[in-house]
Amino acid sequence: MLLRPACRFILGLVGALACLAGVVGPAFGAPAQGGAAPGIGAGAEGAAPSRGTEGSVVVVGFSGVSWKDVTADTAPNLYRFGKQASTADLVVRTINETTCPTEGWLTLGAGQRTIDDAPACRPPKARSRWTELVEVNSASKYHARLGRLGKALRNAKTTAIGPGAAMALTDPKGRLRADYADLAPIPGSVRGTSAGAADDSGAAARAYLEKAAGSKVTVVDLGAVRRPESQLSASGGGRPGFWRRLGGFFASEPSASRDVTAQISALDARFASLLRAIREKDPKATVLAASLADSQSSRPSLGYFAAAGPRVARGTTLAGGPPLTASSDATRQRGYVQITDLMPTLLDWAAPGSSEAADAIGSTIVSTPNGSGEENVRELVGNEVRSQTVRSLSGPFFILLGAMFAAVLALFLTRSRWKGTTRRLFVQLSTLLAAVPVASLLVNLVPWWYSPRAAGVFVGLLVTFSTLIAALALNPRWKDRSFAPFGVIGGLVVVTLMLDVAFDDVLAYPLQLAALFGTQPLVGWRFYGFSNSAFALFTAGLILSLAWAGERLYSRGERRKAAWLVVAVGAVAVFLDGSAGYGADFGGPPVLIVALGTLAMMIFRRRLTCLRIAAVLFLALVVSTAFAVADYLSPVSERSHLGRFVETVLHGNGLEIVARKLAQVFGNLPWPAIALLVAALGAAAYWAWRLHRRGGFRIGVLARSRAWNELPVLRMSVIVLCWALVVGMFVNDSGILVPAMGLAFSIPLWCVAVVRFEEADPLGSVGAGSQAPDGDVEEMREKATVGGGGASIGEAGASNGREASAGGTAEGLPSRGRADRRGLTLRRRCRARSRRWFGGVWPWARGRGGSAAR
Repeated sequence: MLLRPACRFILGLVGALACLAGVVGPAFGAPAQGGAAPGIGAGAEGAAPSRGTEGSVVVVGFSGVSWKDVTADTAPNLYRFGKQASTADLVVRTINETTCPTEGWLTLGAGQRTIDDAPACRPPKARSRWTELVEVNSASKYHARLGRLGKALRNAKTTAIGPGAAMALTDPKGRLRADYADLAPIPGSVRGTSAGAADDSGAAARAYLEKAAGSKVTVVDLGAVRRPESQLSASGGGRPGFWRRLGGFFASEPSASRDVTAQISALDARFASLLRAIREKDPKATVLAASLADSQSSRPSLGYFAAAGPRVARGTTLAGGPPLTASSDATRQRGYVQITDLMPTLLDWAAPGSSEAADAIGSTIVSTPNGSGEENVRELVGNEVRSQTVRSLSGPFFILLGAMFAAVLALFLTRSRWKGTTRRLFVQLSTLLAAVPVASLLVNLVPWWYSPRAAGVFVGLLVTFSTLIAALALNPRWKDRSFAPFGVIGGLVVVTLMLDVAFDDVLAYPLQLAALFGTQPLVGWRFYGFSNSAFALFTAGLILSLAWAGERLYSRGERRKAAWLVVAVGAVAVFLDGSAGYGADFGGPPVLIVALGTLAMMIFRRRLTCLRIAAVLFLALVVSTAFAVADYLSPVSERSHLGRFVETVLHGNGLEIVARKLAQVFGNLPWPAIALLVAALGAAAYWAWRLHRRGGFRIGVLARSRAWNELPVLRMSVIVLCWALVVGMFVNDSGILVPAMGLAFSIPLWCVAVVRFEEADPLGSVGAGSQAPDGDVEEMREKATVGGGGASIGEAGASNGREASAGGTAEGLPSRGRADRRGLTLRRRCRARSRRWFGGVWPWARGRGGSAAR
């Protein structure tokens, strides 16, 4: 048989459970009707929109306003409207780090992420640059098609007030079929104007009364709020440089200046006049007010979103209604919607069944009752504070984390000169460093963002949680002192992330959202499931904890329990990561399947042949495809991005998405450079393999490490995790971030295991730059584990004794006596060492025919 029974059983059962999870996942974790996340669906009682109404739809757009800027003093009309509407924080991110007003209006009309290649944010111009913008977006990596909203509404009467509204309703050919009325910008938002100057606040209301009679959809551009250093300019200026944008990760968000406050007040006065006109002319109208872009070019922010009217929810009118919280299937988080959700929502209200909504990357916005209006506004302000605080602390945090990591490595490499206190300090520092990632998630159990000193409270909680976790891992009562941190910290990472993903809709606020090692709402890519950094931590914690637990069960003779442990935990992990109702991740299941399959074979002492590795890779591809196809077979309104990807592949456009993901893996390098880099990596791997076959490839650190030879848990976790992280680097668009995060978490724990093993070793440590005498090496090798890659020390000693009495050694190796070893040539000695170290790991380490005498 090609695969041995135990290996076939484990791989087959993991594959069957994972495939079953992909098939039944949509049934148990599918979004609710209307595309909402579980528990946030439009079908919730009292939140269903009222169909059949004849009221019009009015979109009131502006930019540069967040819920933090809207108070009863600065913007009383926007504040009162939000208290009686369906509200959310709007993620305005398109392609660039910050979004200009032109990009926001283009995204509203396209339903896809758009870009303006201008050197500085320019005022929106009605159709004057349409051909240029179409070419720029067609050539971008997202290939956005502009004007789809105007095309979908071409047979309906529409009205555009303001230049941004005209851009949103222009069709793909640059024609504006809507009635148009111009509107001047807010004083202070455009270079050459001053904030606080006289403004005609009733111009938008008059244009609405004159132009919007009988209009089914009216789009109004009230203007932009811009900070003094980021005023809109038709020429000159430019986007901020690298160092200025980098400074946003170290400095807190600046408070609003007088100029900004004056612009917000002018915008609020315009909104008040317009809202009065809409209520007088069409009381049944549905009004959607949204801030579509950022107020500055160096720092992103969340935008204002509020919608009220019969199309939003039953029983809701412009005169008032129950407070609601908005969401969409694109975020699956209460109080969060994306700018790409606006176009599908407008078409669902004004042109149901339009084919243009099928290609939009967003989802229809739905609403659900949630507390009082003031509580909703407080939560939305807290979301902004939380996101901005974490962004401001991320720079110092990761620099400090990198410095601690460098200190741990430096101390580990010089451990031959340690004293007792240094060893104790190293163990504590390394364990504390490994506890920081999971502590950064658990910190969000406490609503620190409501504190007046949010940053200080956050840092204090992070230090407290990290210290408690490290103290638990270093508890002297643990029997296995070397690997207790593996089980405690690794297991805590796995349990925390599993519960966070499984009960995402139950938690008031997911732990990963706006966390240092989680998802960032300001970035606007992933709001549910595992983020790439969290997935790297999850994979590392899963491998470390399963390697420790599985090896302990196997060494006690409980092989069946070890098998079921790997299968059960692995199946749950794959289900949560790949199921469309939970993680909806296409690149995660392959990494987990590869890691679990390799780990199972190493626990059960099976050689990692090329055929078995290929079988694991094929199984990983089958499982991921099963998840995606199962999601594709669900109703169109309930599909996640997995099902849409399958649809894209069936339409022949899948290679574009794959090419974009691969480009992101390699930092968006040109394709010739990527091909050259891949060729260089392949050539280096082939050269190392050939050099090893010839006996010229040596690893000096492992040659002197007794921990590597005598600790199967260490050996298995290092090999499996490195293999999994390499696969994860190529299947996740974050690229090098995946192995960097996984190794930053795992290396301190590996160092702790080695140091504690050497501390308890009666023979003393061999490593860290020192070379043991030949006699000591021979004595240690007689006691160390060799060959199959994981037998216990007692088993190795018994085997060596039996083979010595028969006149030979394990695997046909020559005698290990000092004279014989000195008589070997360098080439034969290197081959013998490679077989001892990697004989149970890589098949080519055993040489041809299993003989070392060739």
